[in-house]
Amino acid sequence: MRKGMVAVVLMAALLGISLLLLAQEPVESILKGAPTVDQYPGMEGVYMLDEVTETLPAQGTSTFVIRDRVCLLTQEGVKDYGEVQIPYDKDSSELHLDYARTITPDGKVVIPDDSAINEVTLPAVQDAPMYSSIKLYTISMPALEPGAIIDYQITIKDTEATASDENWDFSRTWYFAGGLPVQTSHYVVNLPKEAPITWQVKGMDLSPSVQTDSDSVTYTFLKNDIPAIGYEPYMPDLDALSPFAVVTTFGSWDDIAAWYNDLSADRAQTDSDIVAKVHDLTDGIQTPSEKISAIYDFVARKVRYVALEFGLGGYQPHEAAKTFANRYGDCKDQATLLITMLRAAGFDSYPFLLHEGAGTDVDFTLPPTVGAFNHCIAVVRQGDKWLFLDPTYDIGTSSYLPFGDQARHGLLVLGDTDQPGLMLETDPFVPEDTYVESETHATISPEGDLEATAKIETGGDDDLWYRSLFLSYRPKERENLFGQILAAVIPRAELTALDYSDLDDTHVPVTVSQAFKKEGFAQKAGKMFLFPAPYPAQLPFPAFYSDAVGQKARTYPLMTTPERVEVKTWIMLPAGMSVQLPDDTDVTNEVASFSSHYSFDNGEILAARIFQVNTDEIAPEDYPLYKGVIGAMIEDANAMIVAKPGS
Repeated sequence: MRKGMVAVVLMAALLGISLLLLAQEPVESILKGAPTVDQYPGMEGVYMLDEVTETLPAQGTSTFVIRDRVCLLTQEGVKDYGEVQIPYDKDSSELHLDYARTITPDGKVVIPDDSAINEVTLPAVQDAPMYSSIKLYTISMPALEPGAIIDYQITIKDTEATASDENWDFSRTWYFAGGLPVQTSHYVVNLPKEAPITWQVKGMDLSPSVQTDSDSVTYTFLKNDIPAIGYEPYMPDLDALSPFAVVTTFGSWDDIAAWYNDLSADRAQTDSDIVAKVHDLTDGIQTPSEKISAIYDFVARKVRYVALEFGLGGYQPHEAAKTFANRYGDCKDQATLLITMLRAAGFDSYPFLLHEGAGTDVDFTLPPTVGAFNHCIAVVRQGDKWLFLDPTYDIGTSSYLPFGDQARHGLLVLGDTDQPGLMLETDPFVPEDTYVESETHATISPEGDLEATAKIETGGDDDLWYRSLFLSYRPKERENLFGQILAAVIPRAELTALDYSDLDDTHVPVTVSQAFKKEGFAQKAGKMFLFPAPYPAQLPFPAFYSDAVGQKARTYPLMTTPERVEVKTWIMLPAGMSVQLPDDTDVTNEVASFSSHYSFDNGEILAARIFQVNTDEIAPEDYPLYKGVIGAMIEDANAMIVAKPGS
């Protein structure tokens, strides 16, 4: 036996990997089953194999083996899928590349050289040493072209041994579908025979095969020929649309709450610095809501949020004192610090686990899994109610829960022996709380030129949107930004002035004042003027929604933001003119509404428009209703007012 083979066998023994998994399928066999462009028209590539094998022994270390095989069908596929990227935590696991190769269309095998394999720090944590152990393992696959096949296997082994007691604490969610078609989706989990296993498949008719031996049981989920999830604008996240399998050893959601409490309870401990800071923040403040606000503002604004996926780097938060000293943390670290400081101020506060994402939510009818959650916030008891606080929004306030956290089911981690957790739903959507209101006063000269001033007020998530938009540009660039918005609303109009409220004061909603003009705004037809009632430079404006309704029909739900946009425009005409106003509009249904009303008094026109969205998710069958509302709003925005001399 050659030394190379001995090394492979020895490595397999050390990692607990069977030689079967390490064996590479013959190239001829792979090419024989390779997909073609004709079989998958319009697809950038195809997953020939998407496989994970997990092993959790009764004692020892668990392993997670990834085996993927992707056939690239187009040059876009080469760009999008030519880089293998695997995140992992070096402190808790070891990663080993079992093999990686490119199989060219003519059957050649090209192995990536050492320079193509790198371990890098995730961009999100480059300035956050607390997470320096989180790495991204990358392989730049060689010799890629349409028709080439990427084939690799990677093993990740936990460095901590599995507990020998019966608290297995295992759960996994396996998603079968994604952005590419999958020829074979294969998930295998091997656990001790005595581990209490619960499983469920949702979205497809599938049961696992079960194989039992003397000390373990293996569940195999196998599904072939899974179509790709297509793309549509404003669609739900892929996880919300994919069929999936859940496998867990947790017996109840209370078990999940108890598990997270065990991880986090001792991390919410004060020290003298935290106590002193809480005193400084709340000294002289009398009302509970103001104290909560002061503490929230500190954590949200002074502790930098590190956007790490929940669970990457472990589920245990860092000690509150460490997060306080470092002034940065991920969602669970920020939540833990906020909880600690609120408790130091005399409040009952707890962690709350939920799932953020378009079209996703925690489904408590499924078997309990840790993967059901991807976000952690804080909750404060206020009498018989709960106040939800998300400190990851550094421009938010304690009085408003952002849209991404609204109407979400989640798990309140109480930590009590009798009641470890409590299933709650966060604050509901209230469209009127997220709003843009504008008032424009315009004058049209005898020559048909337009001069106008406008004031815009915002609230809720639209306030967050405007504030974030302003802060993402330098002060001198903001006028250019609103000039571009104005040009989209009124082509060739000129923004002549722009002012806005204090962006640093998050407790005062963003307001914007502006002035603009346009020569020749009104079209002339003899002595008549024709012109629409102008919108100011504001977001959103009617055509802003056009890309959401560009399809005849939809396959997937349309994700929206419940909000209300109210626009009032006064237009002063030259003396002695009469008008023919557009017809009023009123289109109302269960998903959205739009209305417009025009009036004329003492030489001045008033155009009042109101647009409202009532839901965050519009089903495909309700898409025509939404499309009808948007169409009515765009048609009204282009409706012409006719002004002419005389009565």
